[in-house]
Amino acid sequence: MNKNIIYFNKSRLNAFVIATLTVLFTGCSGGNIEELNRLNELETKLVENQENLNIDIEPFKLRLKEMEKDLSYYKTEAGDTISLEFSQQLSKFDVIRKIYTKNITSFTHSTKEQNELEEQIKNLRLDLEEGNISKEEFKEYFKKEEMDIEALLLESKEIKKALYQVEPDYRRIAKIIEKRMEIVDPTLRP
Repeated sequence: MNKNIIYFNKSRLNAFVIATLTVLFTGCSGGNIEELNRLNELETKLVENQENLNIDIEPFKLRLKEMEKDLSYYKTEAGDTISLEFSQQLSKFDVIRKIYTKNITSFTHSTKEQNELEEQIKNLRLDLEEGNISKEEFKEYFKKEEMDIEALLLESKEIKKALYQVEPDYRRIAKIIEKRMEIVDPTLRP
């Protein structure tokens, strides 16, 4: 919990730094004030998106490994010795496994995309400030970066939502499977 508070404070600090740098750069950049302000808006969105990516993904990766191991055991070892009700729980568990797999992969992609977009915005700002880009070129690049950032925001929100939305079902079914494993083969659980 303290990690989230610290991270939130860092996000606020980053937004403050961006705003401060904007004031400094707009004083030096002459006719690019509007473009710099638009870049600031994109940078602010990226800072805000860090909240969506503020997920401790390691526990989800560990869960995924356990789920795969449990499901594999029941597919190969248990045979026909499970009830219909337990079979349905395993099916739900498999759905959760797929959700975890998809969103862990998406999280890795989104984190990489976040870093790349931050770098691209930084480079676009530098090109603008140094006069290496025309207003028309800026508009084209800006539009592409803006679309990419909007797509990243949507993806990041969905990842966080999906992972935490299945949390109650995961916990409930994991307990059922753990109890069953203790009964069937106590050596499988610590």
